[in-house]
Amino acid sequence: MGEREGGHGTSTGPAIDPAGRGRPRGERQGRPARTDRALLDQPHVAAKSLELQRRFVDNLGALQALTGGGEAASGFERLAESIVGLVVASLEAVGGCYGAISTSGRFTISAGTNMAPEMVSLAESAPSAASLAAFRRLREAGGPFIQAFADETDRRLIGVARSLGYSSYAVLPIRLDDRLDAVIVAYFDRPVDELAIEQGTLDAIDRVATISVANFRLRERLLASEERYRTLFEESPEAYVFLDNAGLIVEANAAAERLFGTEHDGLAGMSLEAIHEAAPGSVAAIPGGRDAAAEVDEADGADGSDGRATRGTGRRADRTAFPDEVSVSRVTIRGAARRLVRVRDLTDQERFQQELVQAQKMEAIGMLVSGVAHELNNPLAAIIGFSTLLRRDERLPQDMRHDAEILLQEADRTQRIVRSLLDFARQRAPERHRTSVRALVDSVLRLQSYSIGAGHIEMRVAIPPDLPTIDVDRGQIQQVLLNLTQNAIQAIRGDGPRGWIEVAASAEVDRDGRPAVRLRITDSGPGIQPTVRPRVFLPFFTTKPPGEGTGLGLSVSFGIVAAHGGRLWFEPGPDDQGASFIVELPLDGLPARPAGEAASEGGAAPSGRSSERGPRRSPVPTAESSRAGTTAEPRSRILVLDDEPSIAAFLRKALGIAGFEPVVAGSGRDAVAAVGRERIDAVLCDHRMSGMSGTQVYAAITAVRPELGSRFVFMSGDVLNPELQAFAGERGVFLLAKPFDVDTVNRTIRDVLARNGSPAVPGAPDPQPG
Repeated sequence: MGEREGGHGTSTGPAIDPAGRGRPRGERQGRPARTDRALLDQPHVAAKSLELQRRFVDNLGALQALTGGGEAASGFERLAESIVGLVVASLEAVGGCYGAISTSGRFTISAGTNMAPEMVSLAESAPSAASLAAFRRLREAGGPFIQAFADETDRRLIGVARSLGYSSYAVLPIRLDDRLDAVIVAYFDRPVDELAIEQGTLDAIDRVATISVANFRLRERLLASEERYRTLFEESPEAYVFLDNAGLIVEANAAAERLFGTEHDGLAGMSLEAIHEAAPGSVAAIPGGRDAAAEVDEADGADGSDGRATRGTGRRADRTAFPDEVSVSRVTIRGAARRLVRVRDLTDQERFQQELVQAQKMEAIGMLVSGVAHELNNPLAAIIGFSTLLRRDERLPQDMRHDAEILLQEADRTQRIVRSLLDFARQRAPERHRTSVRALVDSVLRLQSYSIGAGHIEMRVAIPPDLPTIDVDRGQIQQVLLNLTQNAIQAIRGDGPRGWIEVAASAEVDRDGRPAVRLRITDSGPGIQPTVRPRVFLPFFTTKPPGEGTGLGLSVSFGIVAAHGGRLWFEPGPDDQGASFIVELPLDGLPARPAGEAASEGGAAPSGRSSERGPRRSPVPTAESSRAGTTAEPRSRILVLDDEPSIAAFLRKALGIAGFEPVVAGSGRDAVAAVGRERIDAVLCDHRMSGMSGTQVYAAITAVRPELGSRFVFMSGDVLNPELQAFAGERGVFLLAKPFDVDTVNRTIRDVLARNGSPAVPGAPDPQPG
């Protein structure tokens, strides 16, 4: 197609009037626009004109029906075919097509009626320069028009049209959102002068066709949007339900059915109040009844959200309850007003919050009890030491010796409590090894076998054979399982009838997305009352009778599991009967912090030797490895430095009884001065003192007498302190845990002297237990 006078060309199909005026060729040359009035006065011409108008009105009515056809058509090609067919019939054309125009000006036919193959091929071929110019102008402002093929400048188009008997054509642009989307072209076998088509009629047909296409496109977008909405609704991991205006559930997604434990469509017809009970004092998320719903409508924001999120209690189909949060938004689905309700299960969130608060409490209490334990260890060391001396004193009457024995027993009991405090407070880094869960559980049950048998308790173990191994500190996790199983045993014993304990394990994914193993220890005991559940992990809290527990087992277990990067929590049994404690441990634990090895409680060890709970990492000898028959050289001089007078007095007496000569210093400066002026064979020094600290005293003494560096013993209430472990490990210093007794002090000094080649002590045998 080529450009014509006063207009533009179209694509390689028809030429197009740029202003949409569509004047017939004859009118531009001064001829009448359609038909001569005189001709209309002739009877046969008037009758023909009336027939044409009647048929046109019928076709226009059919076109009008297309405005709704865009909403009902099954596909766009079918719609385009219907539009072209009705346009061709309405204009009494011999054929036509519907085509889209690309930005490059290429014309692509979507549907056609009586389209000759030659015209299709030419229309879809590369556009000429004149056609491109015409398309650009049509995009800007052109409306529908009719034009003769003779006015074309594209000779190819004129030749094909003449060969097919076409004399003229009409172009109807389809504009959507002020953008040229497509054109409809109708071909005529009559010249423009013989077409009785008014411009207003052409405009009306163009508007109707455009409305039909626009309706279809709108329906497409709505269906796509609704499909996306439907997909999001169905596939969402969160629970959603739709409510009607009466507050009844009309639809629920799969997540909601899982949350409430119902089958498909099991929630339909229920009210929101049946599955959600708002907390006292909160505003109901969706009032029931039409009047109440209308009140909420008035409060809604412009975005369709009620702006409300209420917390309360969710009710499952089995009547179990869980904490939930409900929020409501207004939506329209297929023209119907609905309320979209999101129900969020807050069980994990509340548990995480409780765990965070618990961890913060543990940290604060840990700092407190650590200081308290250290302060208790000093007087306790003196109590245990002097009680031991009293019990062994031959001058003491038998009845008083018995009293001293009771005093020593109670002091030992206090010592165990202090050690538990330190276990809780120090949070020693785990020493990890790949461990079989089944082997770990079996070892715990063997240790508990007597208690289990004595209580006639049925043990149930459910651990899959293919359960992966876990990277844990065996001793620490064993301690956790011992605490939990011991609590279960005691709960069942106190409950009376024969009971059972189940230990189950499974592979899970933890809340951080890591592969993990979950251990569940469940008992058939009376359970834990709801009023005390928030306190079960607090230190010193216990429901056991006095004397049966310190209340530190669960606290220590909580800290151990947390140090492994895991979680420990409590869950009640059905109807609050029984109790379950769940231990969740990642398969590959968090890397352990570098720290010194643990010294054995109640004894001494050079740094580098681990406690009973961990493996030996260094071959350095220990106090326990001293030879039983070794005796110290008479009058070996032992420097004693402790800022607690009672401990210094006890050590003076204990060392004297053991055959040593104690040299007691009152301060760090006095100790350094004593080393400089007299012979000292070994040093017993407190680690934490006022004035000079133990490490400062060590540095000052070894600066004067370097050889005493290997004959140095630190006394401490926390020999597992990482800083102390690191300091002593680098220098081979012995560690003596407070509180201690006479035998432990004697063995420690003998081991220090024996390791350094000091001569034996004649006539000073090891004291025998009293």
